[in-house]
Amino acid sequence: MQSQCLLLCFLALVICQGTETVLDLFPEYKIGQRRIDALENDNKALKVEIAQIKDGGPAFTVSLTTGEPRITGNVPIKFNHVILNRRSGYDPSTGYFTVPLTGLYQISATIMSRNNGPFHASLNKNGHDIVLLYGTEINGANESANVVVELTKGDKVCVKHSGSGTEVIHGYGYCYFSGYYISK
Repeated sequence: MQSQCLLLCFLALVICQGTETVLDLFPEYKIGQRRIDALENDNKALKVEIAQIKDGGPAFTVSLTTGEPRITGNVPIKFNHVILNRRSGYDPSTGYFTVPLTGLYQISATIMSRNNGPFHASLNKNGHDIVLLYGTEINGANESANVVVELTKGDKVCVKHSGSGTEVIHGYGYCYFSGYYISK
C-alpha cells in the first residue's frame, strides 16, 4: 500500500513539472481549503458574539432631567441623564442609541406634555417612525410606547419630536427612553 502511494506521488511530481505544486492537480482540495478558511472565520466571529452576549447584551435607560425644554422641529430628544448605558450605545449629546449588536430588542419611551399643551413624538429608527406618541393638552398627561424590533448593528434609534411647531416636554425625570437586547 505504501509503495502504491509513493508511486502515485512520484507520478504526480513528474506530471507536475512546470506547475506550482502537486496540489494544483487537485482543484477540489483548493475549494475545500477555501471552505474551511471561511468556516474558521465565521467561527471566530460567532465566538466574539457569544462572548458579548454572555457578558450581558446592550442595554440603556436614560431620562430627561432638564426643566421644561421647548423643542422645535423634527429632532431627536436628547435625554441627558444616563442611568444605564451597557455597551455605550446611547449618546446623550445626540439623543441616539446606535445599535452595537444585531438582534431583537425591546425599546420603550414615555413622554409627558407640559404647560397645557400637546407634545408629539415618535420612536424612530434610521429616520423612519416605528410608533407615535402623543402627550395630550392636559397638563401632565403622558404617553408610553413599548415595541419589540429587529435591529441591525449600526442602526440608529431615538425618540424624535414630530410636532409641527414648538412644544414643551416635561423634564425632571418624567420622560425616559430605554432599550435592551433580547436575542439574536
